[in-house]
Amino acid sequence: MEEHVQRIYFEGKKFVKYYNKEYFEEVIQEGKIGLFEAYKKYDPHRYNVKFWSFAWRRVQGRMIDYIDRHSNFLKPGRTIARLANKIKKLDMVNWNAIEIAEAIDESTIQVNKALEFLRIKYVDSLNRIVNDDRGKNLELGDLLPTPFNYFETTEDNLWNSLNEDEQQYLNYKLQGYDVKKLQRAMHLTYEKQNEIETSLKYKARELFNNLESNAEEVRCMSSSQDKAILTKALYLKHKKSKMHDKDVCEKYSISRGNLVKLKASWGVSDPRSANMKQKTLAIASPPKNPVIHLSTIDGDTNTNQINALKEKISQLEGQLRETEEKLKMCENEREALWKIQDILRARFIV
Repeated sequence: MEEHVQRIYFEGKKFVKYYNKEYFEEVIQEGKIGLFEAYKKYDPHRYNVKFWSFAWRRVQGRMIDYIDRHSNFLKPGRTIARLANKIKKLDMVNWNAIEIAEAIDESTIQVNKALEFLRIKYVDSLNRIVNDDRGKNLELGDLLPTPFNYFETTEDNLWNSLNEDEQQYLNYKLQGYDVKKLQRAMHLTYEKQNEIETSLKYKARELFNNLESNAEEVRCMSSSQDKAILTKALYLKHKKSKMHDKDVCEKYSISRGNLVKLKASWGVSDPRSANMKQKTLAIASPPKNPVIHLSTIDGDTNTNQINALKEKISQLEGQLRETEEKLKMCENEREALWKIQDILRARFIV
């Protein structure tokens, strides 16, 4: 256990600066409690993983819960801190990780860590005592208005947009059903389950995109009259004059993140992204057989030329068959990876 206690100190340094000794020791104590809880629940025959692989999530979860309750300060790694500041500066905090990763060319794993840091960093207790202008001791929650319940309404809108199968699927997921139990309960095939999950993700993203678009429209309407509103025509005009996106943002007083959203809604993509997409399609697409009409060959063409053309056609057909086989192998590998992911998710779900 001594070895694992040293690992707890290593985990604690990820969140709290060491010179804050009192606070650091409290976090370490929480980590030790999490380690003890993991020790009581660990069964090597059931989980088939090493003890620390099983315990570190509970250790880290205990630390984060304590920090949520007592402080709004966390210490991330240098890379995560830089990425978190970039996401905040570009006003992408409310985006999902995949969209952010594509927009700023970072890995989804790193973006998820940065978003987790941003969510935890600004946590504060509503029971914290604060002083108002008259010197009375009030809790922070007493000073907050009771606004329109945005999240509850958003959840209702999302739920109403789902069909019966999707609602039932989501209910089972919220109850903690793993993949195998869920498939048995709903009598789902792997393909049907994948279809439902894809539909849920699409509807959720569509709903939040609509909410963000409405917020952007309100922001533009509430802007001062002396500032022009950026439109697609104006943006294309600026790009023809070789104006950089940074200058466009300054001219129209919008963030880089909102500009990326506007470009996506206009269907305007960066040349670099377009070139990369073309290269990807060129690699993934199989070579097409050229259509050769023998009737267009001059009547005086000898038999050797016709045979050469037929041989060329057979070579191209062979290349096409090889490409189709490779694509089929890639598809099989993709399905195998999905199944492995489902197995791992079912095994390590807590």
